[in-house]
Amino acid sequence: MKEIWLDTDIGDDIDDYLALESLLRSEDVRIIGISTVFKNTPLRAAMVRYILSLIDQDIPVYEGSSFPLKGLTPQRPHEVFNQWGEELTSLKEERKDIGEVILDALKKHKDASLLAIGPLTNIGKAILKDKEDILKNHSLYFMGGEYQKERPEWNLECDVEAFSLVASSKMKTFAIGLEETEKTILNAKEETILMTAFDALSEYRTKCIARFKNATNWTITPHDVLAVYALLNEDKVVFQPAKVEVKIEKERGNCRVFKEESSRFSYLKEFSLSSFKNFLLS
Repeated sequence: MKEIWLDTDIGDDIDDYLALESLLRSEDVRIIGISTVFKNTPLRAAMVRYILSLIDQDIPVYEGSSFPLKGLTPQRPHEVFNQWGEELTSLKEERKDIGEVILDALKKHKDASLLAIGPLTNIGKAILKDKEDILKNHSLYFMGGEYQKERPEWNLECDVEAFSLVASSKMKTFAIGLEETEKTILNAKEETILMTAFDALSEYRTKCIARFKNATNWTITPHDVLAVYALLNEDKVVFQPAKVEVKIEKERGNCRVFKEESSRFSYLKEFSLSSFKNFLLS
């Protein structure tokens, strides 16, 4: 059984919800903790706690960093995201040093992996606090970047300094880039399957998808679920070793990618779309 710490900016794009649900439904996963990141992290944590309450799961949930390590403050840092509903009015506000919280959990769970599906601020904070080299014995899977075009992508743009720390860290790091996740876009029939309710989790999923659709009118692209799939199906994906150079500018960062076989950083190069969609829709 794989042990996973999930770091998420759940509440905006529906893929974070789908990623969390896929972990909760997996018999091969134990979630050791969940942290929220970027903008209104208390409200994001309230959503996670509500989801867990639907299935009586007792998993530690922490409000992580609302603001990036350095640079620009995010616009509307306390905004209410598009999947908000009246069920989320109860906030807990348990602000702790999220870097220390993550490191403490990894000390206790020596085989656990980190799964980050939002901006990398919380992971960056853990790296900065890691005086004992705890992280070098753990793997990080994250959704972010666009490595064929050398673009940072949204998650990385939101905190380029944090990504720079990740790229140069001692962790074994697996990046799931936008060029691969964009291949997962769902058709109308597949979206209909996701709108089928058969238990408490799927019923809430249909509500969140409806709110997401009403707010954005976007087609569902389950970017973050591909990161879950890659972590849980290592034999069905191909990663490319690389060395990543991060160029930090005033407002955005650029990624340049160089092949380097000995690097601890790799990005997703190949996966089976049919296998992935079966994983998601089943």
